[in-house]
Amino acid sequence: MQWGRLLLSISVVGFAILVAHAPIESEPLHLDRGNGSMPAQRVHCTNSLTTGKRIHLGGAPHACAFDPVHDEMYCGTGAGEIVRVSPEQARVVERWRVTHGKVTALSFLAHPHDHSGSAGLLPGGPRPMRTTMAYVDSHRGLMMWDPSRPSEKPTPLYTDFSMHHTPVLAIAPIEGGLFMVLPCDAAHHGHIPHREEVLRAAVDAIPRGKLVHVNPALNVSTVIASGLHWPTGVAVPYGEDLALIMEPLAYRVRQVSLDGFSLGTVRPFLWDLPAFPCAVAPAGHLQPVPDFWVALCGPSRHPLLGTLHRHPLLKNMLGYLPSLEAISAIFQTPTPHGHLMLARVDKGGRILEVLCDDEDGIVPQANFLLQHADHFYVGGHGYPYLVMTNRTKRAILPRPQHLHDGEL
Repeated sequence: MQWGRLLLSISVVGFAILVAHAPIESEPLHLDRGNGSMPAQRVHCTNSLTTGKRIHLGGAPHACAFDPVHDEMYCGTGAGEIVRVSPEQARVVERWRVTHGKVTALSFLAHPHDHSGSAGLLPGGPRPMRTTMAYVDSHRGLMMWDPSRPSEKPTPLYTDFSMHHTPVLAIAPIEGGLFMVLPCDAAHHGHIPHREEVLRAAVDAIPRGKLVHVNPALNVSTVIASGLHWPTGVAVPYGEDLALIMEPLAYRVRQVSLDGFSLGTVRPFLWDLPAFPCAVAPAGHLQPVPDFWVALCGPSRHPLLGTLHRHPLLKNMLGYLPSLEAISAIFQTPTPHGHLMLARVDKGGRILEVLCDDEDGIVPQANFLLQHADHFYVGGHGYPYLVMTNRTKRAILPRPQHLHDGEL
């Protein structure tokens, strides 16, 4: 009996030492915990996407945006180019090589006209405005450029944060400033994390991400919210009162207040999602209170994931595996491939409709989503073209067996 107790004590002490020095430091993450006792909404398809067109860009599109003054579309690509796209002609009409790296995010800021560059009126605006493009160069960081004066070189903004630690950095403009999300701290520009790094972030679930506001006029950056789980997307409506933050590794979207005394407060928005949120965008960029589109894609969430995230002890033990690839089927990396769902959600987080695409259907991959007028523009890192699909929809039917040339 005494020997049994001794062996049991030694085992307990050894186990405690083993866990205490585990190579993975992890925290509990409750995937099913959202707005108090309110259960998560179930996501099910209500309609199916219709046909679309491919616009070949010469490189994989990482981000696209419309110039709000001139109503022109620009995209940044993985080939280091910024291209101007004609949706009506479904082709690129101008292109500029701006970096030897990648253009990973792109958006526009509107300013009162100061007689430099070209000007125009925002819809419903009382005075002339001009726009400046803000984009992220994977080698040089955050840059500003006026596409109406292409002979002038882009101007870098020397923020306090490096721009490297995710393939996609999202920017959302407000009057006089912009927002971006950073998944974690970084030492330098240019590094794209490999799969093992993202797997480790998925396993440890330690919130290191930030929402940052940048004032280009003063070249000042401010952390609005921290403690985010690997955020890879941000959407800010025209009213500028909130930001939706996409956290794919936690299978949720959260809301950050940008208003008054509640500035920086983080609240649940969508949680316990069945697949990765891979893109988020306002349904209307000039509406003070718009709906939002949240794209879900990739494989379905593994049923064991919630249990493991609630017990850091188990995850610490998994850290002794020679490679986290062995558990990649459970702790998946955010993949944009697979079945795509576009959920339209109101400001209160209520799901209004879900448009679905068959696997390998109209949209084979999604890393960003943009709605303009009655069309969606969707792009992914793995394909050198932009998908334009109309806003109309049809009831869910079996996928057509044959599609005509020029259609997807």
